[in-house]
Amino acid sequence: MADPPAIKTIVLPIDAHGVSRATLDILVRVARQLDCALLGLFVEDARLQRVADLPFATEVVLTSGGERRLQPERLRSHFGKVSRDTRAVLEQLAGDNRVQLTCETASGARLGAVLQRAGGVNIFLPGRERWPARHTPRIRRPAIPRLGVLLGAPEEDQRLLSVAGTLVDAGLVGVVHVLSPGALDAERRGAIERLGLAVRVVRLDGLDRQGVTGLIRRSPYDLQVLPFSCVQEIPPAQLESALDASRGQVLVVT
Repeated sequence: MADPPAIKTIVLPIDAHGVSRATLDILVRVARQLDCALLGLFVEDARLQRVADLPFATEVVLTSGGERRLQPERLRSHFGKVSRDTRAVLEQLAGDNRVQLTCETASGARLGAVLQRAGGVNIFLPGRERWPARHTPRIRRPAIPRLGVLLGAPEEDQRLLSVAGTLVDAGLVGVVHVLSPGALDAERRGAIERLGLAVRVVRLDGLDRQGVTGLIRRSPYDLQVLPFSCVQEIPPAQLESALDASRGQVLVVT
């Protein structure tokens, strides 16, 4: 591709659910190819802690189906363990791949904390249904078998397609689907052709806020690359709900 993507930092928000090692491995490899630094943002949900402080708050035990008192100290202990384990894996992977890594802490909802940050950062949003570990080493598969790229405004599309091209050139991608809410001009068609794979262009009849969340929720892609303009007006709770149901990951490019 002609120009490197204008990406400097990718922020990964991490809450008490954690992030699987397989997902972290892909993220670090993507960051290396895009020449990005990584920021691990460990977000403790203060709202959940306040709920746990209530005398009637309970949780359902998945192994037995019974209920027990929701204890604040248990939540804090669990988040602490998730944070330590995730940070250790991130540090190892970032070191192996020579990716600059910094870590910070924040309080609030996962997406609220990261979406309120200053502009210029890009966001990696893990779905709750994470990439499974592959147990078939004899079969060589690309790290990202299916990449979806949602086009936005013309001024954003160059960055989006440059990101896709860099990942393709690095051999990380199997198939690319370019999703276009409108007609493609000659410049964008040329950039898509230069990706060098059998790219499928999917024409969408417009895309409103509900359409974006539906695309995330029912994503058939291992990684979706979205412009920031598509998610900035979506309420964080609505976006979080879509990610909870998604089997893929999302990279939001600014």
